[in-house]
Amino acid sequence: MSRPRSETFGLGATASLLASETRQIVLDRLETVERTTTHDLGRYLMAVEREVDRDDLGDADGPRPTTVALHHHHLPRLDEHDVIEYDSSEHEVEIGPNFDDVTSIVDRLERAEPR
Repeated sequence: MSRPRSETFGLGATASLLASETRQIVLDRLETVERTTTHDLGRYLMAVEREVDRDDLGDADGPRPTTVALHHHHLPRLDEHDVIEYDSSEHEVEIGPNFDDVTSIVDRLERAEPR
């Protein structure tokens, strides 16, 4: 799935991508695991939103609506800008060529944020 780094990625695209808390959480997860599935991301998002451990989510708490939103909206946007590489047929997600560029901006913003 590896692609070369995009030369056209800039601040406007970064701001647009980071405007979504869901996409911010996806990037946070990928900083830890580097490769995952849409199902895992869906469960991770649900756990973050509910402020519980993923192990505390029951089977009835399946991430279906969250996974659908990831599949149709959030992951394609990140993939379009080469921040991630998303294989929609295999439901696999991994970091892309522009991942470090975006996460370094997030890190700088977090350090600059008043406490």
